[in-house]
Amino acid sequence: MREIWAWQTQRRFLVAHGVTAAVALVLCATPLFNLLGYEFSTAMALLMSVLVAPTTFAGLESRTRQVNGESASSEVASAVAEVGPLWLFVRLSLLNLALLLPPLLLITLNALRVQVCDYWGGLALYLLLPGITVLYATLTAMVAHGVSGGRERWRGLIYAGFILVSGAGGLAFIGLQPPIVVVNPYGGYFAGSIYDEALAVPFALLAYRALQLALIAGLVSAMELAYRLRSGGARRVSFELVSVCVVSLCAVVVGHVKHVELGYSIDRGDVIESLGGVYETEHFTLYYPAQGTWPERIEALADDHEFRYWQLTRFFESEPEGAHVVSFLYPDRETKGRLMGSRQTLVAKLWLGEMHLLLDGVGESALTHELAHLFTEPFGSGPLKLSSSYWVLPNMGWVEGIATAAQWNGEEMTPHGWAAALFALDMAPDLEAILSAGGFWSRQSRTVYTLTGSFVRWLVETRGIERFKKAYAHGDLEGAYDESIGDLVAQWRDFLKTIPIGEAEVALAGYYFDRPSIFGKVCARNIAERQRTVDSLRGAGRLDEAVAEMNRIVALDPGEPGHRQALMALLSQAGAYERAHEIASDLLALEGLGVVRTLQIRQDLGDLYWREGRLEDALLVFEGILGEPGQPMAMRRALRVRVRALLDPALREVMFSYFLEEGGLAEKLALLFEGRRKSECPVLSYIIGLRLMEARAYDGVVVELQSALAGELSDPELVENARRVLGIAAYHAAQYDVSLEAFQWLAKESLLEGERAQAADWVERVRWKQGREEAKHAVNTTHRGGRASWRALAQATDVNVEPGATWRPGSKPWNFERVGAGCLDSEP
Repeated sequence: MREIWAWQTQRRFLVAHGVTAAVALVLCATPLFNLLGYEFSTAMALLMSVLVAPTTFAGLESRTRQVNGESASSEVASAVAEVGPLWLFVRLSLLNLALLLPPLLLITLNALRVQVCDYWGGLALYLLLPGITVLYATLTAMVAHGVSGGRERWRGLIYAGFILVSGAGGLAFIGLQPPIVVVNPYGGYFAGSIYDEALAVPFALLAYRALQLALIAGLVSAMELAYRLRSGGARRVSFELVSVCVVSLCAVVVGHVKHVELGYSIDRGDVIESLGGVYETEHFTLYYPAQGTWPERIEALADDHEFRYWQLTRFFESEPEGAHVVSFLYPDRETKGRLMGSRQTLVAKLWLGEMHLLLDGVGESALTHELAHLFTEPFGSGPLKLSSSYWVLPNMGWVEGIATAAQWNGEEMTPHGWAAALFALDMAPDLEAILSAGGFWSRQSRTVYTLTGSFVRWLVETRGIERFKKAYAHGDLEGAYDESIGDLVAQWRDFLKTIPIGEAEVALAGYYFDRPSIFGKVCARNIAERQRTVDSLRGAGRLDEAVAEMNRIVALDPGEPGHRQALMALLSQAGAYERAHEIASDLLALEGLGVVRTLQIRQDLGDLYWREGRLEDALLVFEGILGEPGQPMAMRRALRVRVRALLDPALREVMFSYFLEEGGLAEKLALLFEGRRKSECPVLSYIIGLRLMEARAYDGVVVELQSALAGELSDPELVENARRVLGIAAYHAAQYDVSLEAFQWLAKESLLEGERAQAADWVERVRWKQGREEAKHAVNTTHRGGRASWRALAQATDVNVEPGATWRPGSKPWNFERVGAGCLDSEP
C-alpha cells in the first residue's frame, strides 16, 4: 500500500481530490443532490469518468519510466515496474477509488443538516454508479495508454473518444428507441423523467453493472494472459486465470442475449414483441397487449385515436409529418416501467412519430395531450422538432403549453379558471421565466402546465393558430405578434380577471397546486418508493405491515400532513381506532392545513365513527362537510351516498360493507345485488351501474343508470355523474341516441364549467361516431394491414357541436404527469 499512498501525494492526485471535494460541497447545497442517493451518485459517476484518466495516466507514466530504465525516485515506479496488467489494474483502481472517499465523507456529514431516509440504499447506489465507473474508466485509460503507445496527446484523444462514443450511443438509444432510460458504462444509469419520483436500486442497473464487472474481469484476465505468454510462455498461464477469462466473457454474452429479461437496453422490437398485438387504421399503428380484454377493446381505442386526430387537425389546421403515428399502449404502470422506463410519465417522441400511453378507456384526454405534441412537429425547430432556443435547448413552457391548450381538460374548471385562481392566491410564478428553456423545471408541474396552457390557449383563441406556429419554433413572441411578451402577458392577466372565481374555487386551487416540486420534497425518491410499498401491502391485505411502513414515512417526513392522514386511514381500516382518533385530533389542530385537506380529514373521521358504530356522529360530520365550500366533486358524490346510507336503514349495512370493507369487484357487486333484493333504491341502482362500468358490462350499466334516474335520484351531483357514466356506457353499447341525449343535457345543465366542457367533447365524439357508422361502407379497418379511407370518412363525419359549445376533452387538470383511473372516480 505504500506506493498507493505515495501516489496520493503527487500533484495530479491532490488536484483530483480537490476537485471531487469542491464538486461534492456544491452538491451538498443543491436540492435533491444534497443527500446520498441517485442524483448525487450519478453526478459523481460523471465526474469520475473525467478525473480517472489523468490519474491513471500518471501511474502508467511512472511505470513506463522505470521499465525504460530512467531514473525514478518514486517508490511507486519501482513497485509497479515488474507487475503485469492484472496487479497494475488493481493498484490503479484502488488509487482512483480513493477519490470517492472525500465526497462520501462530505455527503455523509451533510446528513447533519438535511434529512436522510435511506443511507444504506444510497451507499449501494454510490458503489454501483461512481464505484464501478471508476473501475471501467481505469481499464479504459489503460487501454487508451496501450493503444497510443503512451503518447500523451493520442491517449487523451482515444480516452475521450471512448467517452464520447459511449455517450453518443446512449443519447441515440434514448432518441431512437422507445425507452427513456439508458444504462452507460461511465454515467451508470439515466433514470428518465423527473416525474417518476419513486426510485430504488433498479434490478436492471444491478444486472447491467454485474455484467460490466464480468466484462472488466474478462478483459483484465485476457490482458494478463497475453502479458504472461509474452514474458514467460505457456508455463506462466494458470488454469484459474483462463477460467476467469472464459467464464466472465461467456457471462457477458449470455447477459447480452438475455437483456430483455434483465431489463436493460430494451429496443423497439423487444417492446413490440412483449406487447404482442398490432392494429392499424388510416393514421395509426397501435401496438397493444395481446392478453386479457385488450383484443376486445382495441377497436374502440383505435376509434378514439382517430377521433382525437380529427379534432386536432381542426385545432392546428394541419397534420403531423407523414400523417401517420405509432401508438404504444401498455396494460399497467409496472409493464410500462419495465419496457420503456417510466411508470407515471406519458411520452411522445415526435421526431419518431410515436407515443407511449396508459389508457384505461375511451375519452381520456391524455391521448389528446400526447398526440398534440406530434402535431407540433412540422413547425418545431432543431433536431428534436421542438420549440427550442439555440436549436438544441427545448423551451418546455411552449412545448407543454400548446399540448395543454389543445387538450384543454377540466372537471371543476378549465385551465383558464385554474390560472385565475392561482393569481387570486398569489401562487402564480413569473410566466416569462417558466416559458424559458430552464425555468420550466424549477416549478411544480401542475402549476406550469396550467399557466402555460392557459396563456397559449388565449393566444390561439385571440390571434389564431398560424401566428402561434410562427412564434413556437424559437419562442419568438415579438417576431410573430409584433408585441412584447410583457404586453401579451398583461393582456392575458386582464382576461383572467374577467373569470368569476369564488371561495370554493380558490380553496380547491390551493389544495391542488400548493405542493412542492421534487426539488422541495423531503427524500422525494425514497418516500415515493416507500409509498409504492404501502400501496402494494394494502392491496394484498397486509394491513399491519402497511401501517408499519407508513409509520416509517411519517417519521421521515413529519411535516407533511398527507402522510399522517394516510396513516390515520390505514389505522382505521386495521381497527386501531384509538390511535386513528389521536392522529385526527392532532391534524385538525394544525394551523394552515387548508380547506380541502381539513374536509378530507373530517370525512376520514366520519368513516372512523361509522366503523365504530357511532352513526349519529358520522352523519353529523358528513352533513357538516356538505354544508361547506371547497369540496372536490368526487368527495361531494361520495358524501351524498354516505348520508343517504346513514339515513336509510335498508341501505346502511350494504353501504358500510361497500365503502369500508375490503373486497374485489365481484364481491362488491354480489353485495350490492343482495342489498337491492331487500330494497329497491335508486342509489343502489346508481352504485351498481358504476361498478358494472368497471366490469365493462355496458348494457347493464345503461339499464341500471336509467333505472336510477327514473327513480328520482335527487342529489344533483349524483344525477350528473349518473348521466355522465350513462353516456359513456351507451356509447360503448352503440346506443348513440341515449349517449347523445345524456351528454347534451350535461353540456347545458352541469354545475361545473369543466364538466360542461367534457360533455361538449363527448357530444362531438358521439356525432363523429354516428357519422363513422353511417360511412362504414367506405371504411375497411382491419387487423394487420387494412386502413380506413380517411377522405371518405372525413366527409361523412363533418360534425358540428351545438352553437356556443367548444370541444374540450377532459380529465383532471391537476394530474398532468399521471394517467388517472379512467372515466370513473374511485368513489361514486
